[in-house]
Amino acid sequence: MQTIFSWEQFIDIARFLVQETKKQDSAIPDEAAYRCAISRSYYAAFRIALDYAMDTFDYCPERSGMDHTNLRNFMREHGDVQLGRIAEKLTRLRNWRKKRRLRGADIWYQSQCG
Repeated sequence: MQTIFSWEQFIDIARFLVQETKKQDSAIPDEAAYRCAISRSYYAAFRIALDYAMDTFDYCPERSGMDHTNLRNFMREHGDVQLGRIAEKLTRLRNWRKKRRLRGADIWYQSQCG
């Protein structure tokens, strides 16, 4: 029986991927698991926060790549301390995601050019 999708399921997937790195016989390379886990965690947090802002504060996203920055700015500027904390956590997750992506690019370039 199929269950209804929720963004929290991305967090379950991220946890599963991290657990896979602890197995000796995992078919998933550690780097791929970590990069995917960070990405899914960030996107789940972003979508949950976005849905919350839309439902609670009538926030209206542009439906563009700027929505990530705009949502964090909205949350920071709203004045609610809790929203400000959520914005900071989203920023931290996004930065981890970006660092992991850049680290992967560096490794690839070194393998091609090194």
